[in-house]
Amino acid sequence: QAALVQCTTCKLACTIPYELHSNCTSLSRRDNCASLPRRDVIESSNKGLELRLSILKGALFGTCFEVPTRGVLRRRRARMAAGLTPRSARGPRLDVANARKNSDLLLLAAEELGWQVTNGQGGFVVWVLFKEDVAERLKKLRDGEWLSHLPGMQEVCGKVNLGEALQDHGVTFWPRSWRLPAAGLDAVCKDAFSKSNAVIVKPDKGSQGQGISLAHSSQELHRVVNRLLAPEAIIQEYLTQPLLLDGYKWDARIYVLVIPHGGRLRCFLADEGLARVCVQPYEEPTSRNLHRLMVHLTNYSLSKFSEKYEHNADPADGSRGCKRTLTAVLQRLGISAQNIWASMSDLVRETVEAMTEPVAAAASRPETWDLDAEVTAAAEKRFSQCFHVLGFDIILDRNLKVWLLEVNNNPSLSIDEVRPLADVQTRAEANQLFATIRKGGSKWGRPCRCAAHPRPHQHNPCPIDVAVKLPVALGALTIVKAARDGKGDPASWAAGTTFQLL
Repeated sequence: QAALVQCTTCKLACTIPYELHSNCTSLSRRDNCASLPRRDVIESSNKGLELRLSILKGALFGTCFEVPTRGVLRRRRARMAAGLTPRSARGPRLDVANARKNSDLLLLAAEELGWQVTNGQGGFVVWVLFKEDVAERLKKLRDGEWLSHLPGMQEVCGKVNLGEALQDHGVTFWPRSWRLPAAGLDAVCKDAFSKSNAVIVKPDKGSQGQGISLAHSSQELHRVVNRLLAPEAIIQEYLTQPLLLDGYKWDARIYVLVIPHGGRLRCFLADEGLARVCVQPYEEPTSRNLHRLMVHLTNYSLSKFSEKYEHNADPADGSRGCKRTLTAVLQRLGISAQNIWASMSDLVRETVEAMTEPVAAAASRPETWDLDAEVTAAAEKRFSQCFHVLGFDIILDRNLKVWLLEVNNNPSLSIDEVRPLADVQTRAEANQLFATIRKGGSKWGRPCRCAAHPRPHQHNPCPIDVAVKLPVALGALTIVKAARDGKGDPASWAAGTTFQLL
């Protein structure tokens, strides 16, 4: 928790700088808080992004930041209108207009690197999240600009296409899998349950745990498949003997940066990962517990709704929390981190090799872009000006063998964590609370009832997410800049970052 500080003007005490001054009548009076030492004025080409960064850092560190006065902002806008760069922000530009949930992290990374942040004006790096934004930005991408999405990667990361690419490559770290509807269900049942006690069914385009089901018998598998909303899915052998953490199932999200270079995809592996722990103790799957997904799935998008979800604010603590750093977990388990990382490096290298040709083929296929010839041509022309941050979901079995569960083409770089308000239980209490809250301002630390959680809650920056994901964003931007500038070989691009070339 950030320490409470008090504004000398409005006499309010709060943990968030913007809220400290919510009753002040003039923006120029918002710098009167003398309770904590000031930092340098945060420079940006956009007032909203500037205030947002100040608020975010205040929520993270409990510090009060000086906000520019109206006159400063007016002079800055005049310089922008004249095509001049803000005096203290002359680094490369990062466009976060389409970064959406990842923009908070990118704001922190840009400030750390001394980059400018733009909101739709283009930049050295254009960060995108969704495929429709990728298509539009590809058509507008200019020489010297880089896009944070490799054309064709989304299609290849689909569970069906990824499984086929890995099986064609003959890897041994991918659980036995069958494709629906290509494989006959009766044949799948006969093959699957002859060697396994359970299977897991994943929709091809599913994400965040949506649509995932387990089956323990042929009858259950038929029932699960009949309930699928989309025809394409993958049936995968369920690993019933995972390495447990204090009796709980867990897996790891590790981050991989992929850049086209020299006619192939070069991959860089980050040296820290996110360990995700189930909220209920593990039980081997039976017909009685298959519906209890919180025993088997670690997805934050699902577990955050559980009353048993445990928060952790210490990245070095591997003993508690549903989110922990991978380093802390390996230390708690007492196993060789060097051996595990070596196995994961081999897994990542082989996976990216298996994906290389399918990605290039998908990028130039008109069907990928809904037969839009302009986007197809742009995808082929600008392919070498793209990069991609991938999320590899990894699990260890009891023999310490590393298995790949899936590759997420759009891993969350959000640092937002929701916390239900413990003292608000009834609708009347919620209505009374929100009737007294001033609208507007920052989301951090304020009571909220958005769709992120069914109960009244607060949004807080998650220290574990920041510890793991901020170095990923910093490293990705640093490496892309080095690649664009043509400095050295790929191994030298990663110097001083969390990444290592594989």
